[in-house]
Amino acid sequence: MATAGKQRSRRTLSSTQNTADGSGWAQLLGSLTDAELARYAEIVADQAALEWQRRTAQIACAVAAMALAATSVYLLALGTGGARTGLGFGALGLGFGYWPYRKAKTRRLWKAHVTAIEQEVKRRDTAGA
Repeated sequence: MATAGKQRSRRTLSSTQNTADGSGWAQLLGSLTDAELARYAEIVADQAALEWQRRTAQIACAVAAMALAATSVYLLALGTGGARTGLGFGALGLGFGYWPYRKAKTRRLWKAHVTAIEQEVKRRDTAGA
C-alpha cells in the first residue's frame, strides 16, 4: 500500500501516526496557527479519552489473558492436561489480551501527540518572548 511514493506502516493507523518517526511531524505542528493548534490539542485529548472507554472491560480482558496464559504454562509444564489443552488456553489468552494491548499502544501514541503539542507550544512561547 504505497501513498505518495512512501510505504505506510501497516502497524499504525493513519490517524495515530508516530510522532517520533521523523516524518516531518514537528514541521506540520509548526505550520498550524495558534487556534488550529489549540483545536488539535482538544481533538487529541478527546481521542485519548476515547481509548479509555470500557476500561473495566479492558482490565478484565487483560486479567483473563494473564490467567489463561498462566494456566497454559502450568498445564504444559506439568503435562497433565495434554498439549492441546495447554495450547488452547494459551490461544485464548492471546485472544483476550489483544484488545487491551492495542488500546494501550494507541493510548501511548496519543500521549506522544500531547507531548509534541506541548513542545510546540513551549517553542512558540520561547520564540515569541
